[in-house]
Amino acid sequence: MPVRASAIQIINHSVITLITGCTLLLLAGCGTPGGNANPLSHYQISGAGKTGPLSIQRVELNFARGQSSITVKKGNKIEAVAQIKYQGTGVLSASWMVDDLIVEQLNLSLSHGSLLTLSPKPSTQIASFNPGQHYLRLQINHPKVDFKQPKLSFFIVSQ
Repeated sequence: MPVRASAIQIINHSVITLITGCTLLLLAGCGTPGGNANPLSHYQISGAGKTGPLSIQRVELNFARGQSSITVKKGNKIEAVAQIKYQGTGVLSASWMVDDLIVEQLNLSLSHGSLLTLSPKPSTQIASFNPGQHYLRLQINHPKVDFKQPKLSFFIVSQ
């Protein structure tokens, strides 16, 4: 004999699905002022992951064309890419930082992958208006890592 779901069960399931979906979007950085139309476009997960608690094996950081240091003219856009090799499942908490100042914070729920490719959101401003030497890094806050985290250097010249 088929079992029929009551209207209350259907509504409860819909509310739980909606709350879960909103939570995942908030963890990905959606819902922040100035966010882009597609908040999930700044990262990509690939590979087949293992189960267990989240651990970070390696972080590789480069500017958009693969360099570890660049010279840019004052006011030009600066783009960077991080590749994070990881295992397990959990929340990655990290901050994009310029000269030890946070320019973007993120919390991503990771699972079923092994490589995360990540860039600052298009709405994040990496300041290029103050001439001189500067540093960009992705600070992994959680889970703790047991290696020195990389940083990039960029030099801003007057136009």
